[in-house]
Amino acid sequence: MIRYSKRISLWAASLALFLTLAGSLRAADFNVYTDKTAFLAAVGQAYYTETFNSLVTNQVLVSPITLNSGPNQFVASASLNFFNIDGPTTGDVWLSTNNTDDPITFSSFATQPTAIGGNFFLTDFTGTPIAGTIRAVLNAGSADYSTSVSSSTNFIGFVSVNNTPITSLKLSTVGGNSTQYVTSNNLILATALPVPEPSTYLLGALASTVLAAVARRRKSKIQA
Repeated sequence: MIRYSKRISLWAASLALFLTLAGSLRAADFNVYTDKTAFLAAVGQAYYTETFNSLVTNQVLVSPITLNSGPNQFVASASLNFFNIDGPTTGDVWLSTNNTDDPITFSSFATQPTAIGGNFFLTDFTGTPIAGTIRAVLNAGSADYSTSVSSSTNFIGFVSVNNTPITSLKLSTVGGNSTQYVTSNNLILATALPVPEPSTYLLGALASTVLAAVARRRKSKIQA
């Protein structure tokens, strides 16, 4: 009777741990990628890249801007307008703000993606990439991520783990530096590949643990 009670207690504790972990993993709606290759491996092959190369440079552009007239149409906005700059490569245009510390927001997606990423970084008054911290917020707060950046090649990507549609992405500076301009290039809109529910992994791990315990119990009985 004592052994039976201990077995029930073990199962109850294992189940409680499983439910706790499953719940916490479901709360994380997006995986974050800082490597473009890994990001692309987590999305479908049909994705759209906005290079911003169709925009004029070295003059103020009134916000908001509607980009791409096709099925992937979306809106870029900045409260104090844009001032796009030429990257180091001829014809490579970077979407930048007209005022320091002014965020860039991408929203109003005609076809809502479940994955989004791009080269997000900071530039100074001359359009040169500088070191600092950039903050990316998805869906008005469902995911909030900050990271250090220093180059135009810095990549940040978000991929939904439960098919959550992306309604907005807001990029801003961190620290209130008066010389930093939020800048973006090569924005990717994509569809996340389906992944198993976190609970599936946890259930498998729990089952393996229980089976291993039963096997050890049987082995000990045989040896006795």
